[in-house]
Amino acid sequence: NTLEGFRAQCKEMNARYSKKERKSRYLSDDIIELFNGVPCHAEFFRYVQWHNLAIETTKRLKLPTHIIHYENYEHDFESTAKGLLEFLSIEEIGDPPSFIAGKDYLHYYTKRQRKAAMKLIRRVATPESWELIKRYNVDV
Repeated sequence: NTLEGFRAQCKEMNARYSKKERKSRYLSDDIIELFNGVPCHAEFFRYVQWHNLAIETTKRLKLPTHIIHYENYEHDFESTAKGLLEFLSIEEIGDPPSFIAGKDYLHYYTKRQRKAAMKLIRRVATPESWELIKRYNVDV
């Protein structure tokens, strides 16, 4: 769980799947190009696709949604937890586990890598997903 270990793992993962990614009919050349310079680019791609598909699914099925961002817990844990319980129509049972605020991994990425990751995210995200994710574009 060190910076060096993270970077080595990302480098290995990027290299392991690059050939398959280039041959994939699901990834356009411009997306493949945007993978360059993004450590663990597949994780960013999956993160955005999860948001894209979750939004599409809830819209198609007309499901109610309740969006919570990490910082909601950080800034007002009580209200955030209460709102979630109300949305789910469940009562609180016991005390919730302690929330450890301030987890931040920005230092795992250089400014150039963060910019490259956000460029990839912006390209892959639907407009609805981008509205939810763009708040994390720290290098604007």
